[in-house]
Amino acid sequence: MTTRPLPLHATLGLLLAFALTPARAGCEYTELAAMQVSYPGNQNLPAIQGEINGKQVNMVLDTGSYRTFMLRSEMERQFVEMRLLRQTTAGIGGKAATFTARLKEVAVGPARVKQADFAVLDALEWSGFGALVGADFLTQADLELELADNRIRFLRFHDCGDHTLAYWSTDADRVALQARPYSKVPLVEVRVNGQSMLAAIDTGATVSILDQRAAERLGVKPDSPGSRPAGKTAGVGAGSRPLWRATFDSFAIGEEQIQHPTLTVVDRTDDAGLPRQLDYDMVLGRDFLKTHRVLLANSQQRVYFTYLGGRVFAEPDA
Repeated sequence: MTTRPLPLHATLGLLLAFALTPARAGCEYTELAAMQVSYPGNQNLPAIQGEINGKQVNMVLDTGSYRTFMLRSEMERQFVEMRLLRQTTAGIGGKAATFTARLKEVAVGPARVKQADFAVLDALEWSGFGALVGADFLTQADLELELADNRIRFLRFHDCGDHTLAYWSTDADRVALQARPYSKVPLVEVRVNGQSMLAAIDTGATVSILDQRAAERLGVKPDSPGSRPAGKTAGVGAGSRPLWRATFDSFAIGEEQIQHPTLTVVDRTDDAGLPRQLDYDMVLGRDFLKTHRVLLANSQQRVYFTYLGGRVFAEPDA
């Protein structure tokens, strides 16, 4: 059935409602918004459309970022006044200056915020993007990731209780969603060589990456037989970090297992050589997400997923 849209403020409004199949009686979901994902300018950054002060802009789709940032270059294009903050924002490439700005209105998918303060990041100034949309915005509802078809959908489920929310398949796997109180970045338990660790589901990462300290705990090092350089990675911050590839015995998430996967590894130490303090040892990037259909069911604190086919862990330059 179709419902009338409700006014959108800082929360999500209803657009379309559907019966859930398979599901228990009365279980339905509401599609709040469906959005196309693009890669403008042949860049390797996933974009969705949003609005800043009434102007339509490209925004980086980044579930791996704990918060949403406006970008300084866009604020300057719109002549928005900014105030420099003392704290900086750390990324894989180092640290970036952070500002704050009050905006008249920001709209992302079904969410619309008016007269609100936003953090502004001095990064990606070359990209032509206006903002980076993080987990704080993206996880306000259940989020379905169909990156193989360049699409995401915001959903809200009704009267489903503990029933599966993977309406597209009776065989979908599921794992617990382990987001932290201070961060909405979606975390799941995975197993590499049988050892449990947490992985972040990160639409902003081109490929899945294992932290070097985790690899070394498993006895795999950059100079181990079979390890080889794999270029560099960059992100927030002016620097870059070297990557290397190595073959491991196994990878598993839920009931899905991959034997002898070749994984990309990165040393996430900062400029001072100190390890960055993160809650996870691995990132599941767009290579994983393009080979799976994924539902971040925040309403149940679960992640549902099905394998679509193809190579799960790609080369960094693929």
